[in-house]
Amino acid sequence: MSNQSQTTVFGVDQRIVALGFARMADAMGNSFLIVVLPLYIASNYVHGTFFGFTESMITGLVIGL
Repeated sequence: MSNQSQTTVFGVDQRIVALGFARMADAMGNSFLIVVLPLYIASNYVHGTFFGFTESMITGLVIGL
């Protein structure tokens, strides 16, 4: 590692803060998918028999992608 001082935010290395924000954004995106996606699929906008799959199967496929 280099001996150069890193810019800090609240006494924490800036890279750690950036990684923390990235993980927070990822968690929020996953939460959105897990909560909103099944509601969207069950809303009759996408039919439960879309391509012959059930609503549960469609939800699982999309989350798995």
